Amino acid sequence: MFYEIRRGLIAMLFFTIILGVFYPLLMTGIGFFVAKDQAQGSLVKYDGQVVGSSLIGQNFADNLFQSRPSANNYDGLASGGTSMALNNVNLVKNVQTRIEGLQQKYGTSKVPADLVFSSGSGLDPDISLMAAKYQAPYIAKVNHLSFTKVLQLIDDNTAHHLFNPTTVNVLKLNLALQAFKQKLG
Repeated sequence: MFYEIRRGLIAMLFFTIILGVFYPLLMTGIGFFVAKDQAQGSLVKYDGQVVGSSLIGQNFADNLFQSRPSANNYDGLASGGTSMALNNVNLVKNVQTRIEGLQQKYGTSKVPADLVFSSGSGLDPDISLMAAKYQAPYIAKVNHLSFTKVLQLIDDNTAHHLFNPTTVNVLKLNLALQAFKQKLG
Protein backbone atom coordinates (compact mmCIF):
# COMPACT_ATOMS: atom_id res chain seq x y z
CA MET A 1 0.00 0.00 0.00
CA PHE A 2 2.85 2.40 0.81
CA TYR A 3 4.18 1.73 -2.69
CA GLU A 4 0.93 2.94 -4.32
CA ILE A 5 0.81 6.08 -2.17
CA ARG A 6 4.45 6.80 -3.03
CA ARG A 7 3.75 6.34 -6.76
CA GLY A 8 0.74 8.65 -6.51
CA LEU A 9 2.73 11.35 -4.71
CA ILE A 10 5.57 11.09 -7.23
CA ALA A 11 3.09 11.36 -10.12
CA MET A 12 1.41 14.35 -8.46
CA LEU A 13 4.76 16.06 -7.89
CA PHE A 14 5.87 15.31 -11.47
CA PHE A 15 2.70 16.71 -13.04
CA THR A 16 2.66 19.69 -10.68
CA ILE A 17 6.15 20.63 -11.82
CA ILE A 18 5.46 19.93 -15.51
CA LEU A 19 1.99 21.49 -15.71
CA GLY A 20 2.40 24.12 -13.00
CA VAL A 21 5.87 25.40 -13.84
CA PHE A 22 7.34 24.26 -17.14
CA TYR A 23 4.20 24.41 -19.29
CA PRO A 24 3.23 27.97 -18.19
CA LEU A 25 6.81 29.14 -18.71
CA LEU A 26 6.89 27.54 -22.16
CA MET A 27 3.57 29.14 -23.16
CA THR A 28 4.69 32.53 -21.82
CA GLY A 29 7.95 32.24 -23.76
CA ILE A 30 6.13 31.29 -26.95
CA GLY A 31 3.70 34.17 -26.37
CA PHE A 32 6.54 36.67 -26.08
CA PHE A 33 8.20 35.25 -29.18
CA VAL A 34 5.08 35.10 -31.36
CA ALA A 35 3.09 38.10 -30.10
CA LYS A 36 5.18 40.24 -27.77
CA ASP A 37 2.80 43.21 -27.54
CA GLN A 38 -0.23 41.05 -26.78
CA ALA A 39 1.70 38.97 -24.24
CA GLN A 40 2.56 42.17 -22.39
CA GLY A 41 -1.06 43.35 -22.25
CA SER A 42 -1.35 45.34 -25.49
CA LEU A 43 -0.13 48.43 -23.67
CA VAL A 44 -0.50 51.76 -25.45
CA LYS A 45 2.07 54.52 -24.95
CA TYR A 46 1.73 58.25 -25.50
CA ASP A 47 4.77 60.52 -25.18
CA GLY A 48 6.73 57.56 -23.82
CA GLN A 49 4.25 56.88 -21.01
CA VAL A 50 1.91 53.91 -20.75
CA VAL A 51 -1.61 55.37 -20.86
CA GLY A 52 -3.65 52.19 -21.00
CA SER A 53 -4.30 48.97 -22.84
CA SER A 54 -6.03 48.67 -26.18
CA LEU A 55 -7.92 45.72 -24.67
CA ILE A 56 -9.41 47.41 -21.59
CA GLY A 57 -11.85 50.32 -21.47
CA GLN A 58 -11.30 53.25 -19.15
CA ASN A 59 -12.70 56.59 -18.05
CA PHE A 60 -11.79 59.61 -20.15
CA ALA A 61 -11.93 63.37 -19.64
CA ASP A 62 -15.14 65.11 -20.64
CA ASN A 63 -13.60 66.65 -23.77
CA LEU A 64 -12.69 63.21 -25.16
CA PHE A 65 -14.70 60.36 -26.64
CA GLN A 66 -16.37 58.22 -23.99
CA SER A 67 -16.23 54.44 -23.64
CA ARG A 68 -19.16 52.18 -22.95
CA PRO A 69 -20.48 52.45 -19.41
CA SER A 70 -18.87 50.10 -16.93
CA ALA A 71 -20.76 48.18 -14.28
CA ASN A 72 -17.58 48.12 -12.17
CA ASN A 73 -16.07 51.58 -12.74
CA TYR A 74 -13.49 50.14 -15.18
CA ASP A 75 -11.85 48.04 -12.45
CA GLY A 76 -10.05 45.14 -14.13
CA LEU A 77 -10.10 43.12 -10.92
CA ALA A 78 -13.88 43.38 -10.70
CA SER A 79 -14.58 42.57 -14.34
CA GLY A 80 -18.17 41.70 -15.09
CA GLY A 81 -21.53 43.00 -16.13
CA THR A 82 -24.45 43.98 -13.96
CA SER A 83 -26.22 40.61 -14.05
CA MET A 84 -29.51 42.51 -14.02
CA ALA A 85 -32.41 41.30 -16.12
CA LEU A 86 -33.76 43.65 -18.78
CA ASN A 87 -36.91 44.18 -16.72
CA ASN A 88 -35.00 44.96 -13.50
CA VAL A 89 -36.23 48.28 -12.10
CA ASN A 90 -32.70 49.44 -11.20
CA LEU A 91 -31.37 48.65 -14.68
CA VAL A 92 -34.27 50.51 -16.29
CA LYS A 93 -33.58 53.54 -14.05
CA ASN A 94 -29.85 53.42 -14.81
CA VAL A 95 -30.45 53.19 -18.55
CA GLN A 96 -33.00 56.02 -18.50
CA THR A 97 -30.59 58.18 -16.49
CA ARG A 98 -27.78 57.44 -18.96
CA ILE A 99 -30.01 58.26 -21.94
CA GLU A 100 -31.09 61.56 -20.40
CA GLY A 101 -27.49 62.47 -19.54
CA LEU A 102 -26.23 61.61 -23.02
CA GLN A 103 -29.04 63.51 -24.73
CA GLN A 104 -28.40 66.52 -22.54
CA LYS A 105 -24.69 66.43 -23.39
CA TYR A 106 -24.72 65.34 -27.06
CA GLY A 107 -28.18 66.27 -28.30
CA THR A 108 -31.57 64.63 -28.45
CA SER A 109 -30.94 62.27 -31.35
CA LYS A 110 -31.28 58.53 -30.80
CA VAL A 111 -28.58 57.27 -28.42
CA PRO A 112 -26.60 54.22 -29.61
CA ALA A 113 -27.18 51.19 -27.38
CA ASP A 114 -23.50 50.66 -26.60
CA LEU A 115 -23.33 54.07 -24.90
CA VAL A 116 -26.22 53.07 -22.65
CA PHE A 117 -25.59 49.41 -21.77
CA SER A 118 -22.37 48.12 -20.24
CA SER A 119 -20.65 45.20 -21.92
CA GLY A 120 -20.53 41.72 -20.43
CA SER A 121 -17.04 42.35 -19.04
CA GLY A 122 -17.65 45.97 -18.11
CA LEU A 123 -14.27 46.73 -19.69
CA ASP A 124 -15.00 46.86 -23.42
CA PRO A 125 -12.41 49.15 -25.07
CA ASP A 126 -14.39 49.63 -28.28
CA ILE A 127 -17.55 51.44 -29.26
CA SER A 128 -19.55 51.14 -32.42
CA LEU A 129 -18.89 53.47 -35.33
CA MET A 130 -22.37 54.88 -34.73
CA ALA A 131 -21.50 55.67 -31.09
CA ALA A 132 -18.32 57.47 -32.13
CA LYS A 133 -20.17 59.52 -34.75
CA TYR A 134 -22.90 60.32 -32.20
CA GLN A 135 -20.25 61.97 -30.00
CA ALA A 136 -18.45 63.71 -32.89
CA PRO A 137 -20.35 67.06 -32.96
CA TYR A 138 -19.80 67.57 -29.23
CA ILE A 139 -16.12 66.58 -29.45
CA ALA A 140 -15.60 68.98 -32.36
CA LYS A 141 -17.29 71.80 -30.46
CA VAL A 142 -15.49 71.44 -27.10
CA ASN A 143 -12.09 70.91 -28.74
CA HIS A 144 -12.57 73.75 -31.26
CA LEU A 145 -12.05 71.44 -34.24
CA SER A 146 -13.94 71.07 -37.47
CA PHE A 147 -16.60 68.40 -37.53
CA THR A 148 -15.02 67.04 -40.73
CA LYS A 149 -11.64 66.59 -39.00
CA VAL A 150 -13.24 64.74 -36.09
CA LEU A 151 -15.01 62.42 -38.55
CA GLN A 152 -11.67 61.85 -40.30
CA LEU A 153 -10.06 60.90 -36.97
CA ILE A 154 -12.91 58.46 -36.35
CA ASP A 155 -12.50 56.92 -39.81
CA ASP A 156 -8.71 56.65 -39.33
CA ASN A 157 -9.26 54.72 -36.09
CA THR A 158 -12.07 52.46 -37.25
CA ALA A 159 -11.52 48.70 -37.30
CA HIS A 160 -13.41 46.80 -39.98
CA HIS A 161 -14.02 43.18 -39.00
CA LEU A 162 -14.96 40.33 -41.28
CA PHE A 163 -17.79 38.85 -39.20
CA ASN A 164 -18.29 41.47 -36.48
CA PRO A 165 -19.61 45.02 -36.59
CA THR A 166 -17.26 47.90 -37.30
CA THR A 167 -15.74 49.26 -34.09
CA VAL A 168 -13.60 52.14 -32.87
CA ASN A 169 -11.04 51.72 -30.09
CA VAL A 170 -11.75 54.67 -27.80
CA LEU A 171 -8.25 54.91 -26.32
CA LYS A 172 -6.58 54.99 -29.73
CA LEU A 173 -9.14 57.50 -31.03
CA ASN A 174 -8.60 59.79 -28.05
CA LEU A 175 -4.83 59.58 -28.44
CA ALA A 176 -5.18 60.50 -32.12
CA LEU A 177 -7.41 63.41 -31.12
CA GLN A 178 -4.89 64.63 -28.54
CA ALA A 179 -1.99 64.23 -30.98
CA PHE A 180 -3.86 66.28 -33.58
CA LYS A 181 -4.68 68.99 -31.03
CA GLN A 182 -1.04 69.03 -29.91
CA LYS A 183 0.09 69.38 -33.52
CA LEU A 184 -2.18 72.40 -33.93
CA GLY A 185 -0.56 74.01 -30.92
